[in-house]
Amino acid sequence: MKKLLLPITALCLISVPSCGLLNIDGTPLTFEAVVEANGLRIEEPGTSVIRNQSSWQAFWGTYTSQAPPEVDFSQKMVIGVFWGAGYSGSQNRVEAITTIEAYRNRVEVNVGPIPVDYSLAIKYPIELILVDHYDSRVVFNGKVP
Repeated sequence: MKKLLLPITALCLISVPSCGLLNIDGTPLTFEAVVEANGLRIEEPGTSVIRNQSSWQAFWGTYTSQAPPEVDFSQKMVIGVFWGAGYSGSQNRVEAITTIEAYRNRVEVNVGPIPVDYSLAIKYPIELILVDHYDSRVVFNGKVP
């Protein structure tokens, strides 16, 4: 019986992905804000995906002389959406990323509209978040600047 167990186990491991049991298509990912980003002034609209410490230090150093927040890039990556100079109210940080989903070959970041605030204070709307580290490409969908 023990001689059969190893081949059966190997067969199960090989066939599981094709059965869809390890299917991660559309798995929602949790994310958290990088609250220290509130003071960053990113004047140009765009997006960013940061997967390592050197890129994180270079990105952060472009906008401030302070040290960047600690990130364990073996576990997390940073995703950013920037709307450039505009009206966002009393702070720069906005919450417009609605969901992030993992697929076999990509991570999708779904972006909704930024909240409208008519305070007429010129700010630099930004959303910078931490999410589980994936090596696959990141795709931005929705109201992407």
